[in-house]
Amino acid sequence: MARAFERIVNHDDLIFVSEVDPAECAILIHAFDELIDLLTLDTQVDETSRGDDPIFDQLGLSEIFDQTAGAECAEPKEPMSARLFPPGYVGDTGQAHDFRRFTEPELRKQKIDNARLINRTLAAAAGADPPQIVLGVDEVTPWLRSINDLRLTIAVQVGIGEPDELDRLANPAIQTVRELYDFLTWWQGSLLEVLS
Repeated sequence: MARAFERIVNHDDLIFVSEVDPAECAILIHAFDELIDLLTLDTQVDETSRGDDPIFDQLGLSEIFDQTAGAECAEPKEPMSARLFPPGYVGDTGQAHDFRRFTEPELRKQKIDNARLINRTLAAAAGADPPQIVLGVDEVTPWLRSINDLRLTIAVQVGIGEPDELDRLANPAIQTVRELYDFLTWWQGSLLEVLS
């Protein structure tokens, strides 16, 4: 069973450590793989609508957008993805669209990189004895962000805060996912506590 994160000074380096068991690592790796799939597969790009936009070149954005296979992002179709990329402007679809096309590709890439970092760390922990998550100071923020991303997607799936939330929990599969949400909330909270 997982243990809360602890703050440890190790040879003048500050690290954050949590113990997990291999079964927990496997569940978490699968969950973050699902998050990566969501972030990767829900990309809807319209390459033809960009044309030669001098603003992209002036702002140095061409390279970023080329790496993500396009410059113009459509509204997310998947509700869980929409939760991760809310509109930057409400009531002005033109500004919301421009905000999305200038910010979403890099943000999406960052979210994928963060989830991959967690999975690499979890895979290393699963093969260790004892299985420990060891985070350096520079890894804490990506971890916190990615745990929160996964929590947001689960909240949509489970319907947290929705009128039918209790009805959904009657489904054993939803109960299991809700338990993962509760675990992630606790684990993220334990990491936040040792930061202060």
